Amino acid sequence: MIAPILTEPGGPAWRQTTFFPFAQAARYGRGEVLDVRVDSPTYPTEKYGETDLLHATAVRAEDGSVTVFAVNRGRTRALPLEVALGALNLTSVVEHSALADADPDARNTLAEPERVAPHTVEGTALTDGTLTAVLEPLSWNVIRLA
Repeated sequence: MIAPILTEPGGPAWRQTTFFPFAQAARYGRGEVLDVRVDSPTYPTEKYGETDLLHATAVRAEDGSVTVFAVNRGRTRALPLEVALGALNLTSVVEHSALADADPDARNTLAEPERVAPHTVEGTALTDGTLTAVLEPLSWNVIRLA
């Protein structure tokens, strides 16, 4: 396992980028896992053949709120996301955060301890039971709905 926290001997500590998905999944990934069916563009891999650019799952909490976790595996293009949620009686987007950086090799370091951290994504909407969003390239997304 990769340690989510790095330190300098006798000095400061900072979070690796892997810290954030683990923390967000632990915080918002509680409840009933919903049946998510993905229709996504694909890309070729040597090991697995054609693979979806989008990986997604969703969880409904006891209070009825829903969290969508979505990954855009595409290296260069944003990926539109559309999720039909009509039967869940949701009315608002509480938050959409993304973990992404324009440099796919970016990481958090002592010099830049917050280089790659979740940031707010604007423009995500829930209209008539359909969630629409745009996922940045190579991004981990957490979309919370109520």
